[in-house]
Amino acid sequence: MKWIFPEANPETDSLSFWRTRILSTMLFFGIAFGFLVLLSILPMAIEKRLWGLVFLDALIWSAAVCLLLLPQIPYTVRAVFALLFTYIIGLAIIVSVGPLSGGPAWLFCFAVLAGVLLGPQSAVLALTVNTVTIVVIGYLLVRGTFGADFPFFDSKRLMVVAGINFLFLNALSAISVAVLVRGLTASHEKEKQLAVSLKKEQAKLEAEIQDKNKAEASLRESEEKYRNILESIEDGYYEADLQGNYTFFNDSMCRILGYSRQELMGLNNRDYMDKDNAKKIYKTFSQVFQTGVPTKALDWQLIRKDGTACFVETVVSLIKDASGRGLGFRGIARDVSDRRHLEKQLRQAHKMESIGTLAGGIAHDFNNLLYIIMGNTELAMDEIRDGNPLSTYLERIKSACLRAADVVKQLLNFSKETAQDLKPLDIVSAIREEVRFLRTMIPSTIDIRQNLPNDKIFIAADPAQINQVLMNICTNAAQAMEKTDGRIDITAELTDLGQDQVPQYPNLLPGRYARILIEDTGPGIDPENLERIFDPYFTTREVGKGSGMGLAVVHGIVTHHRGAVSVRSEKGKGAAFTLLFPVVQPAPENSGPQKEGLK
Repeated sequence: MKWIFPEANPETDSLSFWRTRILSTMLFFGIAFGFLVLLSILPMAIEKRLWGLVFLDALIWSAAVCLLLLPQIPYTVRAVFALLFTYIIGLAIIVSVGPLSGGPAWLFCFAVLAGVLLGPQSAVLALTVNTVTIVVIGYLLVRGTFGADFPFFDSKRLMVVAGINFLFLNALSAISVAVLVRGLTASHEKEKQLAVSLKKEQAKLEAEIQDKNKAEASLRESEEKYRNILESIEDGYYEADLQGNYTFFNDSMCRILGYSRQELMGLNNRDYMDKDNAKKIYKTFSQVFQTGVPTKALDWQLIRKDGTACFVETVVSLIKDASGRGLGFRGIARDVSDRRHLEKQLRQAHKMESIGTLAGGIAHDFNNLLYIIMGNTELAMDEIRDGNPLSTYLERIKSACLRAADVVKQLLNFSKETAQDLKPLDIVSAIREEVRFLRTMIPSTIDIRQNLPNDKIFIAADPAQINQVLMNICTNAAQAMEKTDGRIDITAELTDLGQDQVPQYPNLLPGRYARILIEDTGPGIDPENLERIFDPYFTTREVGKGSGMGLAVVHGIVTHHRGAVSVRSEKGKGAAFTLLFPVVQPAPENSGPQKEGLK
């Protein structure tokens, strides 16, 4: 069928291609469905002896087959004949059956297809032909020249109104389609011109890139003249001999690694990295030496003088003499430790969001099942008598359902799926109340100290959930110190989050926040566990001593309150949780209680 329906190429095919494709499609389906129509009207034609109409339909169907199977006929000729067939069929139906038939629909399609296949001028011509046809047929019908037994309008006025509406809608549709086709054609041609222009620009840019590469080669040859400039740049610059010993560096490189110039001079690159990174960097230097090709941007983890890790993005190239022999290496190192930290936070935020979505979906489905189990259990309990042995088992089922419902509630809190009524809350008063409650819950060997301001600090919050956050964090701290004496310090204060601090908290905006710091003197958290501490069901306790949902719920609640939670800890030095909540204005004292509407 490809010779009838050729494959389209949106980048090169023109309007004539699509018009040919539309014509072929129209003929193909017209022939297929036309044959069925001929078979369906044949009994009626025989009954009413409409031999002329049958002959005309068969003749037009045969001609359409020829137009489809002979694509070598010029497009314009095929299109004109196809439109002529459409018009003749419509006219024949009206003359044979009357205006209250499918004939007007054929005339309507005649004008619209003329605009699609041949353009606006042809659409106007077809509309003119339709107008003359409708007027002449109406005039002949009114005079009774023919069609005396045709179904007709109730009055001549209705006939005139129907004819005017038909012509108006026909003109509106045909002209609109023709204009649309013309606009699409212009847009297509413009896109083709734009593609050609883009290819030219691409070639131009490629030539410019080649010129820039040559310029960079010239700059490397004169690098010695501009060494003083290196001291003013923020990125670290270094040169090393073939053994990896530093021979030159700028102040920024000293700052990145935390060494003085005297300490860094002669230091080998193996002295500020672990064994695994040292092997990787050795391979990089070997590759550069063997190929002479500079590396692309590489991320290296280095160790500062104070033992802390830092990440740099570096490019390494080979220093050559006039003969091309390698003398050493040079490179640029950019400190990307902050960027890596932010990327880590973003990954954690995305992970928590994905886990929250999954947890919320599971919780909703599980909750629906719990309703069924609980409801049927209670119905069964109502049906059995007291003392029945089955009541014990049903009570166990009900108790298990209630425990499961509590787990579902925690999941929903973590996934932020629970509906909340956030109102202005004095976080200072809320902490004082929660501490009084906590003193009755945790061992007396653990001291709780408060460092709270005298002034109130209001945040938009759900009091019950804020209490849950404080309870979960402090309970975790108390359980970590249950075998030893310890102390929990709770501090609340106002803080301003500036534009330079926002990147540390991807979900927060600059502004004033309530900062709550909860510190303990417990054993601390292992570094490998810090990244997973807010994951649902992650716990380091023994089986049966914790569900692992406490801090996950904390993360969900704080995030839903448009806040942020972070933790820092060192093994053996306790842990510190920082909570940030946006500050709001207190509710007006004279507003009075408001009645809630029906829910």
